[in-house]
Amino acid sequence: MTLTGMWLAGNRHPAAWLVTLGNQALWGTWIISTGAWGLLPATLAIAAMAVRNHLKWSAA
Repeated sequence: MTLTGMWLAGNRHPAAWLVTLGNQALWGTWIISTGAWGLLPATLAIAAMAVRNHLKWSAA
């Protein structure tokens, strides 16, 4: 999904950041289920950036 989100972003597809956000939800599920808490800050940061970028692209 990461590569799909990046490909969509490179093509300025409106769903790019939603795919990226969905991917971070999957990572969050994996982090919680395995206890890999060290990955949580990066996942939250990427999710926040995806929301920000989606809002900016939607406003344009």
